[in-house]
Amino acid sequence: MAPDDTRSATDGKTSDRTAPEVSWRDHLVMLLNVGAEIEHGLMVQYLYAAYSIDTRGHPPDVVQKLESWRDHILTVAREEMGHFITVQNLLRLLGAPMNLARQNFPWDVEYYPFPFRLEPFSLSSVAAYAFTEAPPLKTLETDAARLTSGGKRIHPAMAKRYILYKRFDYDEIRRRVDLRMPRDVEAHSVDVIYSEIINLLKDEDRIPDSVFQEDTYSAQADWDDWGRRYRPAPKMLTADGSPAEKTSEDDIQTVNETNMLVMPVGTRTEAIKALQLVSEQGEAPHMGTAELEEISHFDRFLVIFQELKEMGDDFRPARDVASNPSVRKDVRGSTQITHPRTRSWAKFANIRYRMLLAFLGHRLKSGAKHRVPVQDRETMLIHRTFAEMYNIKTVSNLLMQMPLGESGKDAERFAGPPFETPFDLRMPHSEVETWMLHRELVKAAIRQAGELLEASDDDDTAAAYLRTQLPIDRQTLAWTEAILTGLGVTRGQLT
Repeated sequence: MAPDDTRSATDGKTSDRTAPEVSWRDHLVMLLNVGAEIEHGLMVQYLYAAYSIDTRGHPPDVVQKLESWRDHILTVAREEMGHFITVQNLLRLLGAPMNLARQNFPWDVEYYPFPFRLEPFSLSSVAAYAFTEAPPLKTLETDAARLTSGGKRIHPAMAKRYILYKRFDYDEIRRRVDLRMPRDVEAHSVDVIYSEIINLLKDEDRIPDSVFQEDTYSAQADWDDWGRRYRPAPKMLTADGSPAEKTSEDDIQTVNETNMLVMPVGTRTEAIKALQLVSEQGEAPHMGTAELEEISHFDRFLVIFQELKEMGDDFRPARDVASNPSVRKDVRGSTQITHPRTRSWAKFANIRYRMLLAFLGHRLKSGAKHRVPVQDRETMLIHRTFAEMYNIKTVSNLLMQMPLGESGKDAERFAGPPFETPFDLRMPHSEVETWMLHRELVKAAIRQAGELLEASDDDDTAAAYLRTQLPIDRQTLAWTEAILTGLGVTRGQLT
């Protein structure tokens, strides 16, 4: 396929679209819901690929490269979390409910990028990620020319990679993505939906100021709560105060600092600016400038794709883990985990994933910061959300060392975290019901951990993790029950 991609931020203007059935505000809410689901889906796919990278048996220089690739992907996943939360803020600004769901990229909606697939790290998976985060080719060329002529040089290493992308990689990346697409369905980059959302937000006739509920600003998530100090280090300057220029190819490998964008929004201007920053962090080529302060998600995946391709077809960078592992039977497109012990661990991973979404959803739902002691609850909800992220990382790494099945080829392959969502991710309406949900999930985790521990060897690494985690879960259970008691729930109701 020739590199004739001419999409731009002004293509597909909302003026060309037929009026929606209900209202343009309703259409905007729909687009933001799709955007949230895309961010959620990309985040877990990136995590799965990063966790699958295998450094065993490689020489030190290759191990360093593999670790760098993993760090780049994890950086992108963390930043996708920021995008996901920022989109929730925009939904709140419009008076719409938050959306924690992940629809696995259905094909009756035109904006989803490519078929959702939890799969091991490979050249094909990285090609899909690079395509999803890519700017339109014409925009890339235009921005590169503008930056070069405007006195702000593209970093030499990235300029070289852009040239290679245009000449060789674009066609190969697109071919690899097309191979995974259903017949007569076109893949999309994330740029498509964000361009349409931004264009619609700019249209004051279709989206009047009256739809923005600016009083929700104080109830929205912000960087202070969710940033976890994930911002780039201060810029290096020369003696005269100019940015210190980096020129080495190795500099790209060192730019792994996460810049978590979590932005509350109260006006049209702030909403547009937030989405522009989210979009730019994904695709903007101007981040690969001479100072190399930050490179975009596309830049990161392009570097990985080109370096991985240089390693040759026989190079094996990842464990032989299953694609789309599942504890459920007869799930279309999934690989069932049949080994009893592994299946129990996969169920445990699903519980922890559900706990993460529940803690996150509760904090986002709770809104404005309150005085102590309620604020202590909010702080703990954030703490538990991040704690579950670490739990999922640990359990994922354990699962990717466990057999998929008991016999045949499945006994030689490895499982992975299913990231299976329940039938309903909507949060309960009342505080009591929400805390009862937390209590139910924590009790399920304790019960599952106890069963796993009974079946584990004493010197097992997995058992050591469980012995550390169980007391924490019991403390969390006591915390939730103390809060429920404070909310008027009787001891009899907690038995």
